[in-house]
Amino acid sequence: MKYTKYALLRRAYTLLENSTPLKYDCGKLCEGACCRADTIRAESDAGMMLLPYEDVLIGGCEEFEIKDTSDGKILTCSGTCERIFRPFMCRIFPYYARIDEETGRISLRVDPRAANICPIATKKKRTRHSVYFHRNALRAVRILMHDEDFKKELIKTSNFCDGLYEMYRTLI
Repeated sequence: MKYTKYALLRRAYTLLENSTPLKYDCGKLCEGACCRADTIRAESDAGMMLLPYEDVLIGGCEEFEIKDTSDGKILTCSGTCERIFRPFMCRIFPYYARIDEETGRISLRVDPRAANICPIATKKKRTRHSVYFHRNALRAVRILMHDEDFKKELIKTSNFCDGLYEMYRTLI
């Protein structure tokens, strides 16, 4: 059965509806630092990339501002959005889906852009990550990979983050 983009996004969202990397709302650790522009180096850096057509699904939420950029659409918010409206990349943050194009293997890896703002990413907070979240995030990515537009964007993000890791490694 072929699913529409909307149906695939809803399925992925549902898997992560009540799931965060910790067994509670991880935003309570840092007061939603990943959402607030004042915690990011420059306001232009703030926000989450949206998957193709995701703006249509979440565009009705007043707390969000969606900007067009040369790389795609970026969503910013005040850090007080209704959690049910979070876009996919917010739902899996501080991780990204690492996709090995040769083998097709999908894994979650800490997003290098989270290092300055997320206690989970820096391991400052010694706590056990939710296996439930990890499993559901991987399932959600696999669901989205059934659509070529989503797959292309997820691979682009994976390659970008992998490139950041490589750059950091050469600098150290």
